[in-house]
Amino acid sequence: MERYASLQAACEAAVAAEIANGAMYDRLFIATQRPDIIKVLHNLQKASKERHLPAFQRCAQNSRCGGGKGHGLMNRPGISGDKMI
Repeated sequence: MERYASLQAACEAAVAAEIANGAMYDRLFIATQRPDIIKVLHNLQKASKERHLPAFQRCAQNSRCGGGKGHGLMNRPGISGDKMI
């Protein structure tokens, strides 16, 4: 698993990964004719584009502005830094 020097770097990497995922789904659509698989791929691509990408973009933007505190995994009980406690 990749480790990042900052929340900013992790959020920016996640944005890039979600963009790459969108392109991956476009390639997978042409690899099958099965309607059930196409439906699953469409749902996954939609979640990536409409949910995951905007969330990571907000994270990257908030990290740049010094915001983002009080949200996300890092502030959940039992989690500190990059390890479970």
